[in-house]
Parts: sequence; C-alpha cells; structure tokens
Amino acid sequence: NYTFDSAGIINVQDLSIKSLEENPCSNFKFYGTDSYSTVLDMYINRYIHVEDKKQCSSALKLTNIVSKLSSQTAFSCYFRESTDSDTSSGSYCKHVKFNTFYLNSEQKYIVITKSDITEMYKQEMFQEQMLENALDKARKASSAKSDFLSRVSHDIRTPLNGIIGMTNLALDKNIPDDIRKYLINIDKCSHFLLSLVNDILDLRKVETGNLE
Repeated sequence: NYTFDSAGIINVQDLSIKSLEENPCSNFKFYGTDSYSTVLDMYINRYIHVEDKKQCSSALKLTNIVSKLSSQTAFSCYFRESTDSDTSSGSYCKHVKFNTFYLNSEQKYIVITKSDITEMYKQEMFQEQMLENALDKARKASSAKSDFLSRVSHDIRTPLNGIIGMTNLALDKNIPDDIRKYLINIDKCSHFLLSLVNDILDLRKVETGNLE
C-alpha cells in the first residue's frame, strides 16, 4: 500500500530529481537522476487537465517552490489529472495533491510527493452538497415561516379588529343591560385574543424562547 503515488528529492543546486519511493502505477515518473523541469514538463503535458496546466506549471516551478518554502515549512497544491492521454478533451477523473518540504535545515534538497486524493475530494464534495441542501431547506423553511406569519398576521388581526370595532359601535347604542354585559365580555375577550395573537406573531420572542 502506498500513501502517495511518487516521492522524490529535488537537488536545489543542480536542479535534478531522484526517486525516493514510487508506486508502479504512478504517472509522475523519474529514473536515476533526471532534470526536475524535464520530468515536470512531461507529466504536465501528458496528464494534467487542460484547464490546470498553466496553474500546475507555475505552482510546481522550482523557483516558486523555493519561494513558498522560504516562509512556510511545507507547500501543497492541488490539480486534476485527465482521463485521456490527450488532455485537450477536457475530461478528468483524478484529483491529485503535491506536497513539498525541505529534507533538512540545510535546505539543499526538497522532498516532493504526489498523492491521489480523488476519494477524499469526492467525500468533501458530497459533504458540501449535503450542507448546501440543508442550507437550502433551512432558507425555504425560514421563508415559509415568514410568509405564514405574514398571512396569519393579516388574516387573524383583520377579523379581530372588526369584531372589536363592531362591538364598540354596538356599545354606543341604547341597548338592554344584559346585551351590554354580553358585548362588554366580547370586547374583553377580543382584546385578550388580539394581545395573544400579537405575542404569538412576535417572531423574536418565539425564536428566543421568551414567549409566555
């Protein structure tokens, strides 16, 4: 089992690269002591996805790696590998990660590894999609809740205000005492119900748990 496809050491002085460990199935190959730039150009031209070629060439350029490692202990970058030998088709199936760091404090040699992170990438994309779906559902639920409260606010308050208004008009008339008593109770109940509706529709109180 390989934790990475390829592992090599770049000699910063003579710009060569030699193998540390190599997966037989790796496409980032170097034998003996090859020129790092030659190995990199061959790999990019044959395997890197057409949209990532320029970025890969710039990121893995030795001068860029040395620059990055001057301010950090390790430098990593991610690219897509094409499924076809002719990468102009634009198809791809693998996501790969390159990791670089100095072999020791002398900073004469840089270790470079390439790993296949396709499954990890798929899992991350799946998790992101799940989170996006959950967020979308939450947004829809929030929108539905706001719409519901808006409709209820109008549909309940309007008839209640009508009941209160008609009751007050009736109380202004010359009516029997027993009917007036009924109307006064209707008015009290209507105001209590309106107050209760106002509290229920106070979304802030509902969400913070302060509704009594």
